[in-house]
Amino acid sequence: MTQYEKLVVSAYTGILMTEMPDFQNFVEKTLGRPVQTFEFADELIWETLKEKLKPDFMELCKEDTPQIQQEADEPEKVSSVDNLISQATAISKQSAELADDLSKFKDGFDMTD
Repeated sequence: MTQYEKLVVSAYTGILMTEMPDFQNFVEKTLGRPVQTFEFADELIWETLKEKLKPDFMELCKEDTPQIQQEADEPEKVSSVDNLISQATAISKQSAELADDLSKFKDGFDMTD
């Protein structure tokens, strides 16, 4: 995906795919005016961006993306994602157990003396 495509998708979806300064410069060029960071909290700026960038976004949606299909066809990548999910689940479980242990320790520690 090109930088321009990432900027279009970021502006259209609200999911930042680039560095913030690059995105802000793109938005300023698209709107033809300076944009303050706080303006990104206003829904109106997002609606305006979607309206202006809809043709470019829709063109991106039409493009063939054989790369994505190729990645989906590679089972080893799927299995490594499964491994990452398993590891994250194990870490989450260990964190919960540690929090329980710390809570029990805290409950057993008398602070009134």
